[in-house]
Amino acid sequence: PFTESPQEFVLPDPRDWQQELGLKRFSNEINWITMISESYRGYVRDRNFPMILKSAQIIADAIPHNDKANYEFGRLLVQDGRPDEAQLYFKRALLEQPDNSLYQKAYKLVSQ
Repeated sequence: PFTESPQEFVLPDPRDWQQELGLKRFSNEINWITMISESYRGYVRDRNFPMILKSAQIIADAIPHNDKANYEFGRLLVQDGRPDEAQLYFKRALLEQPDNSLYQKAYKLVSQ
């Protein structure tokens, strides 16, 4: 493992979309929020609900003023049977877009 001079570090070829994203992030081709957003889309394609939920939460918490991200995570929480937790995310969405009737209905539904 030890050599007289530095050796070039070479990563193996990616075997799946997740490793491909990791390689792009490692190579600074994409930023971390793009990596998480692409991961979310990949998990949706794979129908991997636990990872959809996790990546949606990371996005919503990282960008708290993004109404769409907060609404989407709130919707997923309701789908997961967690309406009390969804209230915060629907409220964030509504604060950004107070006239959005969809956000109003969602917030009202979980606030009862």
